[in-house]
Amino acid sequence: MVKSPTFATWSSFATKAASFVVLYPFVLRGYSQADIVFWLAVSLPGSMLAVVDAGMTPTAVRFFSYGLGAEGKAGQEPGKELWAIDAVVGTVRRIYLLLTLACFVLAGGMALWIASNQAPSASYSAGWALMVLSVTAYFWNFQHQAWLQASHRIAELRFRETKVQTSALVLSTILAMARVDILSIVMVNCGTLLVLVHLHRRSVLRGVHGETWKGTALFDRRIAGELYTSSWKSGVGIAMSYGLNQGLCAWYAATASATAAAQFLLTMRLLQVASQISQAPFYTKIPSMASSYARRDLQAVVEISRVGIRRSIWVFVVLGLGLLAILPVLLPLTGSKTEIMPPLWMAVAVLAIALERCGGMLVQAYTVSNVVHWHWLNTLVAAFAVGVAVVSWPGLDVLAIPVAWAAAMLLVYVPVGYGLSQGLFGRRAALELLSPSVPALLVLLFCLAVVALWPLVRA
Repeated sequence: MVKSPTFATWSSFATKAASFVVLYPFVLRGYSQADIVFWLAVSLPGSMLAVVDAGMTPTAVRFFSYGLGAEGKAGQEPGKELWAIDAVVGTVRRIYLLLTLACFVLAGGMALWIASNQAPSASYSAGWALMVLSVTAYFWNFQHQAWLQASHRIAELRFRETKVQTSALVLSTILAMARVDILSIVMVNCGTLLVLVHLHRRSVLRGVHGETWKGTALFDRRIAGELYTSSWKSGVGIAMSYGLNQGLCAWYAATASATAAAQFLLTMRLLQVASQISQAPFYTKIPSMASSYARRDLQAVVEISRVGIRRSIWVFVVLGLGLLAILPVLLPLTGSKTEIMPPLWMAVAVLAIALERCGGMLVQAYTVSNVVHWHWLNTLVAAFAVGVAVVSWPGLDVLAIPVAWAAAMLLVYVPVGYGLSQGLFGRRAALELLSPSVPALLVLLFCLAVVALWPLVRA
């Protein structure tokens, strides 16, 4: 259990989830609406890191895994294997220098945009500046996290995060209880990122091939081309899905009233944490899936994926329904000045995220082959969702957002994901990958129907 990557990832996410129980009640009760919106919005540049990354980190994990998985195979020269790993590491290091600069520009631009639409405050300005700097450093550290994942050191990585985040949570809670300036809590968050950057990098330098990370970065144009060929497609896909989602949060924070923005951002934060926690059983298996594919063992890839999909989807169903049932009762008891979105909005959003998880895992299982379709698929899904949202907004208002997303997932994302899996693994294996999600989705549909019809039953 202690060495389990899934358990370790859950422990890291559980610490984040614990903040909703330990820290959030004090912030929501003790600070003004303007402070709450600032506190929630200041994390948005960090949430856009995946967009700047442009798919490079998961691609680097795959390439590192291919190289490490090939070590010791018959017919390979040890020196050549080591050189291949050196070349990949050096190329990734050089690429991340450029991506880190792009991260600084994007994070700074987003900070300026949101801050310009908030009440002027020296504390807010200092908080935005600190967050941009710490987020940029943390982004640069993605390359080290990718190496640790590919080296099957996920448990070490996540347990380290758990320890640091738990310490930060305790300190932030003490500060919130004392009702100090909200900037102090933001400073703790920034410090947490910088501490993790140092610890992750030190772990890489002290591990296997640590000398490779210390020396001059070797740049191989051929490897860079292969990395970009795979990653830019994933990057476009991330921008059209997660980037669109976070961009929506930033737009709402910048344009809506303080009360409406706080309500929307709080609900989205809760759902995102639930989604992240649920991903652990599947995404921690990607290095093993990549290694199995490198050995051309498709059956092993299917089996690993199927188990991960089943666990992942049911974890999200439990968390999503738990939030839907508990939050309307729990938040008033904490004395929170901020409410969550209405139950119907929450129910549709939970269903939309579950469908996204289902389709995303099917596509990810296919992507282990290093053939990427995220670019056109997520662009198509985003265009479909935006079109539905625009058409339905006059009648549904803000409910149009989760309705449009759920429709896009159900009608585009899941069918295409199933089709791609069928093309790589065959029809029977694709059905094996899809089948674990069906009962979970039926449960969510039933709960959605109950939430939608409950007002009519009571009347």
